[in-house]
Amino acid sequence: MQIWKAHYKDEFHDTDIEILNDGDEISFTLDGFRFSSSTNISEFEYINKEKSSEVENRFNIFKWNGEYATYYALQRYALDVEIPVKVIRKTDTAEITGVINISFQFVEHDINKPQVIFMNDGKRVYYDDTIVNDFSLCVDGKRYSSEKNTLDFEIALSDICTKIKSDYYIKSCFTCQYSEYSPYGHDDFGCMLCYREHKENYLKVNNFFKYILDEDSTFRQETFLCSDYDLRNKCGGYRGFVDI
Repeated sequence: MQIWKAHYKDEFHDTDIEILNDGDEISFTLDGFRFSSSTNISEFEYINKEKSSEVENRFNIFKWNGEYATYYALQRYALDVEIPVKVIRKTDTAEITGVINISFQFVEHDINKPQVIFMNDGKRVYYDDTIVNDFSLCVDGKRYSSEKNTLDFEIALSDICTKIKSDYYIKSCFTCQYSEYSPYGHDDFGCMLCYREHKENYLKVNNFFKYILDEDSTFRQETFLCSDYDLRNKCGGYRGFVDI
């Protein structure tokens, strides 16, 4: 279990919180209500439907009717998150701690912008627009910011890895030889496929058509790190080499 320091703010709250990361999902509890997300750092949902009316009185909730259930997503809030990661300093090969800083906010949807239409009790509803204020890595007192204006870890971390490659590289699943994204798409966070149990087969993969989808694999978060970590410099896989 990892704890991320964070600050949460909406019209009802302005407080420091702790986000719990168990490797499969991230969650936090505020005012006794638990919100969780598994594949996006910004899509927290309230799970306990029995108290849905209570949570709607204490938070801004986006409610929509899915095919099998009604969903209660948190919206109209701002969140600043600190994610600790291991970083290798190239000058002396020391393993040091870096912090990924992410800051974003949800604002009312601009109807002039295209967006997926959701339905709630037969009416069209729109999810809030996301404004990304920061996605950066702080290490050795220096800040390296992504210029991509996104919460997609693949895009933002690729940009940061390019910026730091002369001096550092991030030691995590994102830069591991045996992690991969699906060529059919993925969410913003926590959707890396881990092929550490199939190392020999995976090292043969260098393009879309040879991509291994029938092997058993485990989903991992980009910031996860295990003892099988190996720097991504032996094969390109589907997503290619990380710029390190």
